[in-house]
Amino acid sequence: MTQWSTIRVTLRGRGDVTLSAPPGRLVLVHAEHTLCALADALDPAFGRWDLDPDHRFAWGNGSASSDPAASEEDSDDVTVGSLGLRPGAELAYTFDLDLEWEHDCEVDEVDVDPQEVAGEEPDEPVCIDGWGVLPDQYERWREEDPLPGESDDEDWDTDWEERSASWEVVDVALAHRPREPDADAAARAVGALRADPDAWPHRLLWASAALLPDNAPDDAVACWTTLAAGLVDPQDEPELPGDADAAAALAALDAADWAGAVIELVREGVGASADPPRLRERILACPEIEGDVSAEDLAVIDRGLRVVVPAWRALGAIDAERRLTRLGAWGLPAALALAWRDAPLPAGP
Repeated sequence: MTQWSTIRVTLRGRGDVTLSAPPGRLVLVHAEHTLCALADALDPAFGRWDLDPDHRFAWGNGSASSDPAASEEDSDDVTVGSLGLRPGAELAYTFDLDLEWEHDCEVDEVDVDPQEVAGEEPDEPVCIDGWGVLPDQYERWREEDPLPGESDDEDWDTDWEERSASWEVVDVALAHRPREPDADAAARAVGALRADPDAWPHRLLWASAALLPDNAPDDAVACWTTLAAGLVDPQDEPELPGDADAAAALAALDAADWAGAVIELVREGVGASADPPRLRERILACPEIEGDVSAEDLAVIDRGLRVVVPAWRALGAIDAERRLTRLGAWGLPAALALAWRDAPLPAGP
């Protein structure tokens, strides 16, 4: 039986949000090491300091976890050797079953000499190589940023009238959002908007961004982002036949409404429902948005969302079933950045 092997582990991302430059680690492991011991080596190697969250491994038709309710077997009872791993064999590793940091694990080599690669025979699995920039496990950028379930009045009791402060909250909350636009999808959406600018809600998008098809940016991604940002911060309240009520409903949404909807929708990831009632729930549940919401406020939010959702559909940010698309996961935060920073987000990590 193979005794020592190396496993190449790549941090793919969190949930449906994929990192643009995934970091990785190469781990030396013995056949008798348990999956729990493998997890214990991986988590610090990927920069995690809070090691309380549970983990889960999955392979073929099997799974093992530190949470008995999350899989068929206990990861402390399953050895690496019992999986019958061979070069190229794969398994998946999830750290924190709530946040779902997803890793791809592939057996790199078998019959490895530990003295040659590590200088000794270690008692536990050990990382012998690594690469890439590691995300914070709780997506914090600064030490003073709050942990989940905590609040920091100085940093997070945001004045939502301040556009730059509003963007900072979104930027931190969605630190690991997609960084590359779906340029093909943006081109298709902009092409459809240009082809029929007078259709509803196309005309509202053009008017809110103070654009016409013939003076809009030629670059499809830039045009798309400008139109999406126009919904958030209309350049002029459109005065179009049949659109006055819609324009007023859109203008009544405040920064906290936009931030709550976008943060929670993008957090859930591609495929998340953007039905107006579900979006309203997201706004109310978003931990970054504090304060009481009156019945009058809820009515304002409901009216605004009934305009936002078809406009997002026309932009391709959500699909025909009102589910977040890859373009929307990148583009909705980018639209807030453009509306509130007066500058588009750069592509890339």
